[in-house]
Amino acid sequence: DTYTGKRVVRLTSPDTVSHHEYFYYKMMSNDSRYLIYASAQGGQRNLYRMDLGNGDAVQLTDCKVNDFSACLTSDDRHLICSDGQSNFSVT
Repeated sequence: DTYTGKRVVRLTSPDTVSHHEYFYYKMMSNDSRYLIYASAQGGQRNLYRMDLGNGDAVQLTDCKVNDFSACLTSDDRHLICSDGQSNFSVT
């Protein structure tokens, strides 16, 4: 970053839209090992968990709609989600 002098690293492919949920939702594990993010890979927006140590990502949801939000619980045991039609927990 030219303003801060910090190194910025792209974690996801520029070929698809990927983003963090709203800025105040907890999406990083307490040990900073995992990042939860939304991505439209394959055309459908779902949640993924990326291991920041090796860059591997695992799809966590299989939503049928694109409108949803999510937040990790304070103990990292559950990812609470809403897909616009229902609320659910990913453990």
